[in-house]
Amino acid sequence: GFTLSQVHNVVIENGNIIGDVGYHTGATGEFGYGVAVKTSSDIVLRNLYCTKHWGDGINLHVHASAAPEYQNNNILIENCICDDNRRQGMSVITGNGVTVRDCQFINTGKTAHTAPAAGVDVEPANSQVFNALFDHCAFKNNYGAGLVADGASENIDGLHVKDSIFYDNLCNGTQTECFMDDVKNAIIEGCNFQRQNATYKSISLRPYNDITFKNNYLKNYRIAFQPDYAGLKVNILKNTIEISEAFASDGIVSGVGSNSSHYSIFNIQGNLFKDLSTGLTTSIQAWINWAIKN
Repeated sequence: GFTLSQVHNVVIENGNIIGDVGYHTGATGEFGYGVAVKTSSDIVLRNLYCTKHWGDGINLHVHASAAPEYQNNNILIENCICDDNRRQGMSVITGNGVTVRDCQFINTGKTAHTAPAAGVDVEPANSQVFNALFDHCAFKNNYGAGLVADGASENIDGLHVKDSIFYDNLCNGTQTECFMDDVKNAIIEGCNFQRQNATYKSISLRPYNDITFKNNYLKNYRIAFQPDYAGLKVNILKNTIEISEAFASDGIVSGVGSNSSHYSIFNIQGNLFKDLSTGLTTSIQAWINWAIKN
């Protein structure tokens, strides 16, 4: 693969980058990337097919000798396919201004897998991810979740996922398809979540502060949210949630965070439920301030 380390103004485009997951010697480790970008800026990855890597198809990381605050800046990933990689289609460990457009993250873990085995994992490690956009992307048939965003307090700030497709991800035996944990200022809009087989899964929203989930279509998924911090604003607006009888479940379900002093506002408005056993259920306690409009 390619490693871009502490470089600027680089374009890699129009190529197939093929790894060794089918004949890799040894069974441990999770490194080996199609393209690794470390503490670099103004990078373009375009029209690439990254497949069968022992680690990730694409990895955005911090250079080993750089302080965590020196992150990747202004990264454009466009019309790339990450297919059948072992650990992740793509990992975003650090970045400010990461735009991912018209990309596919598919079949992670098909040949071999190690956790999380997601389509994309936004996972700061003593670093930050700010202002990341996924636009018109596809997350399909991954062994883990389609998208994981797992921050810590303020490590992920500004995550926007729009007009994208999530289809038949196995979710690694869990109940979560799109996992948002400790994320600030997140928007998920205009996306299509569908699964045809197995049991229903959840879109799990555990934000650090404001999150909006709007104008999405869900088939055999439900929306699950849990407040873990004070002052949350959770907007669930104008979604269509369809669950067949075989997947009978609640369309929107909420849980209680670990701190009973939390005080949050939930705005659940204009959602359309089809073939549900129950439209809305909650275990939220009285200390939550509800702002619900039908």
